[in-house]
Amino acid sequence: MNKDSQWTYRTEWLRIVCLCWTWMAFGSSNHVHAQTEALLLFQDSIKPWNSMIGLHSDNVIGSNSIDMGFLKENIFGGELSANQIQSQIDRMKQVNRAGGYSSSQLLFTNFRDSLFGRPHWGLQAGMHANYTASANFQKDLFTLAYQGNRSNDSLQIGPMRGVFYAYQKFSVGVVNKKNWNSVSLGIVFGQSMRDLSVYGSALQTSALGDTLSLSYNGTFQRSDTTMSGIANGSGIGLALDAQYHLPMANEKGLISIALYDVGFAVWNSRSETYEFNGDNQWTGLETSQYLQVPFDSIDLPNFADSIEYNYKRKSILKPLPTRIQFRYLHHLSSSSYYEFGMQIIPGTSALPRIHMGLGQQPFHNLIFTQSVSYGGFGRWGLGAGLQYLPCQSWFISLQTNHLGGFTMSSARSRHIQFTIAKIL
Repeated sequence: MNKDSQWTYRTEWLRIVCLCWTWMAFGSSNHVHAQTEALLLFQDSIKPWNSMIGLHSDNVIGSNSIDMGFLKENIFGGELSANQIQSQIDRMKQVNRAGGYSSSQLLFTNFRDSLFGRPHWGLQAGMHANYTASANFQKDLFTLAYQGNRSNDSLQIGPMRGVFYAYQKFSVGVVNKKNWNSVSLGIVFGQSMRDLSVYGSALQTSALGDTLSLSYNGTFQRSDTTMSGIANGSGIGLALDAQYHLPMANEKGLISIALYDVGFAVWNSRSETYEFNGDNQWTGLETSQYLQVPFDSIDLPNFADSIEYNYKRKSILKPLPTRIQFRYLHHLSSSSYYEFGMQIIPGTSALPRIHMGLGQQPFHNLIFTQSVSYGGFGRWGLGAGLQYLPCQSWFISLQTNHLGGFTMSSARSRHIQFTIAKIL
């Protein structure tokens, strides 16, 4: 425990909450819903393809204030120095953000037959596993979690928001063989949901360090805790995915708009809602006795028993974490292009992520890309990528928006995306 010249102690239950949200937001994340790669859009030889089956993955974590070195120590274990903690706090703004999303997808596309009498349309089916987590939090909350409170402190630990969604999806739809336009409808199988909203909360410590005052107002919702595992039945819903590619005149480029996971999930009647609103005060806490024993054997007062809340168990309807993507691609020459794009994830702490990039196509089946981006859960990022279509029988793509996340512990984002598909 921390101690200043007077009395002080650490509210461990708050630290546990912070660490849980940090883990959920920054654990391994892969998200599949990237727009169709440029090399596929440029292909004229799609018509003789019979079908294609592909595995896609896109992994991203990010924060505007917490770096990769700090996260590595938290997630995988290690010793956090006082200077390391202080450096995170020094760069923080009053309100900070962190998060990521995780998904994997196995997608089958049939180009062989016409569909509904339309020769250019084919059938598409996919299996998806999706995970999204995000949090926005006060600088004071982070300070409390990692440095504790001190005498005469007045800490604003709200407002804050933390969400976590885990669900699987089976989708069926149609795709246009000429331009890759597509639309699909999916059945969503909920796995887990957590939603914490703190509208206002403050913790004050008296000048002598012997009295704590906590005010709080917020809600916490979670799905059925008796269910576990993938597609466990704790939720059910629907989701719509769509992509539209509009070619420009004279084949100068194209404009793409994509929508993913536009829909909802209904979490079952054993889902829980906690509504908390109150003011509590604890006086006469003697901390010196706790400092005389090993940290792992300390028996702290059970503050949670004093918190005032209302409890309900009922079904909960929640929108899915929808993703909206826009891209403008323009040819500079027959072998190069530039693009501008934006991604928006409403309902999370992510800012709109803007990216600009260049692409070179030295051969008809190979593209190299470079990009710069800003926003999302993190800040600035420099990226590079490769798209390759060997022998018209395989498609391989590997790219990242944040190269620094793999080489610098001071980086605040990490991203890697890959696709491997077999053309049949």
